[in-house]
Amino acid sequence: MSGLYALALIGGWLAVSWFLVWSWKITRPFTTWPRRIHLVFGFLVLGSWFAWSFWEAEGRKLYWDYQVWQMCQEDGGVKVFEKVALEPADYDRYEDNGWFFPNKENMNPGERFYTEVRVNYYRKKIPKVSRQTYLILAERNGSRKVLGEYVSYARSGGGVSGPWHESTFHCPPLMRSGPGLAGAIFRKGDSK
Repeated sequence: MSGLYALALIGGWLAVSWFLVWSWKITRPFTTWPRRIHLVFGFLVLGSWFAWSFWEAEGRKLYWDYQVWQMCQEDGGVKVFEKVALEPADYDRYEDNGWFFPNKENMNPGERFYTEVRVNYYRKKIPKVSRQTYLILAERNGSRKVLGEYVSYARSGGGVSGPWHESTFHCPPLMRSGPGLAGAIFRKGDSK
């Protein structure tokens, strides 16, 4: 289905291009000076058509990918504010659970750590550009302390529209397998 859609897009683009060239040819004047003006105008219209086509198909996406990459270079990635030594049993339990921590609303009594995810949209139009902040926090004596954060930026959409999934760009790359942010914060303490 998406192949047929792509063929229809290409066919439509070729039809509009052919119409522009055809209409330029049939309106061509016969005297020298108006013919030069007609030629320059034709190149401007055809050049604008090609430039707009490139911008809609790839240019906008490349521009916003570069903007996301720039923001990522400024403050993307893992930041650790405090390292925590866990009892070996707690460390193994979290490791076996894939370093999953609940959010504050879903914390079990006795849990000390939870997560918070914040999403800020810099651009809500297509393409969407956002900043995601994933925090690991500790609850201590009724107060909360941020142990570390993982900041990432993303662009979604901006390519050629169609029935397929929209394209995306994410920076820095998603955390690889393993503990990621939690592995930078938590370490196995000595058993007593």
